[in-house]
Amino acid sequence: MRPVIYFNPIALPKTKHYVPLWNRHVVSPKFTPGDPQVRMFLPPFWMKMIYPGKDCPKCLAVFKVHPQMTQFDVRQYLEKIYRVPVASVRLKMLYHDLAPLDIAEDPKRAAGAALPHSLPREPERYEKLAYVHLVSIMF
Repeated sequence: MRPVIYFNPIALPKTKHYVPLWNRHVVSPKFTPGDPQVRMFLPPFWMKMIYPGKDCPKCLAVFKVHPQMTQFDVRQYLEKIYRVPVASVRLKMLYHDLAPLDIAEDPKRAAGAALPHSLPREPERYEKLAYVHLVSIMF
């Protein structure tokens, strides 16, 4: 039996610019038959609550979620960690228009490549929204 290897969420990939933790690709630990169960004490995903609007029902919650999360992940995240009963989950991908990549590189970015944390944040190409309908018993 191999030793237990804990999940390392802060492994930095080799990129030419800084990628924040919430934009990085999350790699799940590999499983080999005979190994002990992989235990993660903190989930590698995140959810951010967004204002749904004034005309939405009270049982609807809108979240901006990690791009790799599925409907099942969103439901389990809310039910297992926060103990919130969930009736249904819908996911929606939002794609944003960005400047074309064939434009010459900004001189500020070229000069700041040595200090990537000082560069301005790049806009997100897409984001994933989760529309969560909560059980109406709570309201």
